[in-house]
Amino acid sequence: QTKAIQLKLDELLRVIERARNDLVHLEAKPDEQIESLDEEFEQLQEDTSEPPPDSA
Repeated sequence: QTKAIQLKLDELLRVIERARNDLVHLEAKPDEQIESLDEEFEQLQEDTSEPPPDSA
């Protein structure tokens, strides 16, 4: 099951133009780098979930 999920994710990364190829083998990265990426993605999620400023 893990292999199937990995293959699906690999395919999604392959077809998404802006995909970050450096994340493909993330499991081989040091824990510190993974934690840093986790924080980065949390920040991106917060940034995109905020409503746009009121332009009125």
